[in-house]
Amino acid sequence: MDNRPIGVFDSGLGGLTAVKALRRLLPGEDLIYFGDTARVPYGGRSRETLLKYARQDIAFLRSFDLKAVLIACGTVTSTSLDTLRKENDLPVLGVVEPSCREALAVTNNKKIGMIATLASARSGAYERTLKGLDADVQVVSQPCPLFVPLVENGRFRQGDVVIETVAAEYLRGYSIDCIIVSFVFCINSYFSGQGNSLFPMIHSLIATFLFRIPLSYWFSQIDSSSLFLMGFAPPLSTVASLLICIWYLRYNQKRMYSKGTAMPAISN
Repeated sequence: MDNRPIGVFDSGLGGLTAVKALRRLLPGEDLIYFGDTARVPYGGRSRETLLKYARQDIAFLRSFDLKAVLIACGTVTSTSLDTLRKENDLPVLGVVEPSCREALAVTNNKKIGMIATLASARSGAYERTLKGLDADVQVVSQPCPLFVPLVENGRFRQGDVVIETVAAEYLRGYSIDCIIVSFVFCINSYFSGQGNSLFPMIHSLIATFLFRIPLSYWFSQIDSSSLFLMGFAPPLSTVASLLICIWYLRYNQKRMYSKGTAMPAISN
């Protein structure tokens, strides 16, 4: 039996969650954790700097005669894992693939949102891994560079106005769509109940091909380093769809009244 310890490192304290999981899964193993709090956060660093820091972190841990290393840092895993594996003669594991497998296991619609550091988002590692595991999955990536320093300073508890404000700022483009879509679904149900199932399909196609796709492309050209602006394409296209629905309701109402047929009134 190999009694040597397993080394775990991260840019700060977040990797302790990995240590906790390892304690639960491997209760008989000795673990050595290194948190590089002197240089946290890693998320805004260049690929070259990240590789330099990771090499130094592993070199320090290897002074303890390890049998394996777990990189509990998504940023280092997404940018440097392949190089670090080639440079070391012991198992070097990361967190990207396990995270992706877990996300695929719990998703119901194969639409996965990924929040990460700027370096992780730019690397595309999560997207490539998810697509490699399931070609049909849809991935939306949102860099959240302020999360790490906030969490490292204990600002992560429910009700904390600072972290909740930052989270709302990052994710507002995605959550708005959920609210507006609910109105569109109600109107679609109304039309279907009236025996008109063609119009919901038509206005959805118009909103998709004349608004959502062009807006997504346009926003991606404005800022290709982040998907934040692209996040506004779905709610804006949904607004367009909602306006088309309202116009058609008004038009249909006037047409039916002109024929002397009563129709439920639509209030402003």
